[in-house]
Amino acid sequence: MIDSTATNASHLQMYRRWHQLAAPYFRWQFEQFQSHIGDRVADIGCGPGNLTGFLQDRELYLGIDRDPAMLAALSDEYGSAESVTTEVVDVLDPKLTTVLRENRTDTVLCLNLLEHLDDDVGALANMVAGLPTGGTLGILVPAIPAIYGTLDALDDHVRRYRRSGLLYLLATQPLDILNLRSFNMVGAFGWWWQGKVRKMPAHADGNYTLMNRLIPLLKPMERLIPPPFGLSLIAIAKKI
Repeated sequence: MIDSTATNASHLQMYRRWHQLAAPYFRWQFEQFQSHIGDRVADIGCGPGNLTGFLQDRELYLGIDRDPAMLAALSDEYGSAESVTTEVVDVLDPKLTTVLRENRTDTVLCLNLLEHLDDDVGALANMVAGLPTGGTLGILVPAIPAIYGTLDALDDHVRRYRRSGLLYLLATQPLDILNLRSFNMVGAFGWWWQGKVRKMPAHADGNYTLMNRLIPLLKPMERLIPPPFGLSLIAIAKKI
C-alpha cells in the first residue's frame, strides 16, 4: 500500500525546493504577464507561492490550489500581507467559477498547471467562466511534445503542447488572444538533454543554478528577438 501522507509530504518538499531555487526564473515568467495584470488576481495552481511575492501590491491576490499543504506553505511565507488570501479548490470543480466571481477577479494566471490535467478543456472553461467580460487570462504551459522525458514524468505531466494544440484549446472559450509566443529557447535544449537524452531521474540543483546565471543574458535577447521555439508557450487573452 502506498503511504499517501508520505507521498504528499515528498511532493510538497519538491515544490518548496523548486520555489527557493528557481526564484529568478519565476520572476522572469511573471514579467511576461506583468503589463496585463489587473488589480484582483487569481493564481490558479499556485503551489507554495511561486508568484505571490510579485503580486502582494495588488488589491487582491487569491492563491488557489487543490492541495491544502501547498496553501499552508504559501500562507506561512506571505500570509501577513493584507491582500493575500487562499482557497482550496480543484480547477476541475465548477466551484472555481463561483470563487472567482465572488472575489471579483479581473485576472486569472495559470502557470504550469494545464499539462497535469487530462481534462484541460474543462479546467480552462471553469477559469474563463469566472472572469468578467474584458478580464485577462494568462497561461504558461510546457512546449514541444518531442522533448517529453523523465523530467516530465517526474513532474506528472500528461502532455507538452504544440502551438496548434494550445490555439485549439483557447478556441474552445470566448477569448480574444492578444499574444501567443514561445518562451526560453535555451531551456528547451537543456530539458531535452537532461530529460530525453540523459534521462535524469530528478531535477539537479545545478540545472537551476545554470538557468539563473543565464537569465540576465536571455531576457534581453528574447525581448529583442522572439524565439521560434522554447521550453514553454505563453498565451495572454481577454474574455469576450
